[in-house]
Amino acid sequence: MFDLLPAELVEQIGLTLLSVAAVDVPYKNEVEVAVQRVRTLHPLVLVNTRFNAIFTPHLYRQLILQTLNSRTSFLDHTAKNREIRKLVKILIYSESMNGSRFHNIASKSSDLDKVLLALPYITTLKISQVIYWKKWMAYQSSDCIDLTSLTHLRTLELLEPRSVQGLNISLHSILSQIERLVVSGLELRPYESGARDLYAGLINLKSIRIHSTRFTFEMWTGAILSMIGSDKLEKIDLDSTIPFTMYLGPHPFMKVGTFDRWKETLRVFRFIGDPLEAELRKYLHVALQDCEVVDITEIPVLHGEGHSLKLWMG
Repeated sequence: MFDLLPAELVEQIGLTLLSVAAVDVPYKNEVEVAVQRVRTLHPLVLVNTRFNAIFTPHLYRQLILQTLNSRTSFLDHTAKNREIRKLVKILIYSESMNGSRFHNIASKSSDLDKVLLALPYITTLKISQVIYWKKWMAYQSSDCIDLTSLTHLRTLELLEPRSVQGLNISLHSILSQIERLVVSGLELRPYESGARDLYAGLINLKSIRIHSTRFTFEMWTGAILSMIGSDKLEKIDLDSTIPFTMYLGPHPFMKVGTFDRWKETLRVFRFIGDPLEAELRKYLHVALQDCEVVDITEIPVLHGEGHSLKLWMG
């Protein structure tokens, strides 16, 4: 029956299967969604040569490398296939080994630069739960491989970052070309070594999205925004709805004046999270007057989500 259908319709059926398969996976966990996508697509490319031609571009559009074995296999085999390499537009990269939290604490090498050099057409780099090692602390940017050949790379996403130490050094040569930054997870850690240089190096950033818990917003969001090196931000998207700790007061997660340097460029501002502090709400009302889109959704934290901060802070 499928042999009688046009390729466009077969492709649409396959993509519908992808959306159905992703329903049971928490949207906030992008890595699990991506893995489920691969598991759904892989059988489709094995049906016959026609299905292979239709679904191979979808299968390889987003590459997931989470373990040492997957990285080694990619570098030894897939990276040698020029046609497959052209298909990869998104890389999800992790240095965890089979889920072990002890992996590579004292490692002296990383495959990240090698993998990136094999993917000259990627537009998005998603780094998930990576520990950057002690070796970076002794390195200078001049010691790292030049990645400027990645001329299409514009988006950097830090998903559940355990640490950003050394990331500013390993990506030094391409930070200036990043236009979109996404930071998502329970802990954002802007004060550790190298974090300031990482954010300051994003001198051409146009869009930033921060997705975390209210506690993390209170502690670190203002710091991250203050470290951004770009004076050209056009879009800010803030989401503090990841359940963790319940607050009983208004939301004062950044200082008045934080957006002043972007008042001439900022066009879109979105926020969803706990009700804002009155002074912050007043500041945003004035600071965002020239924005084309302002979407502020204040959602009180429900009782039972997390635990009250007042129980352990007094």
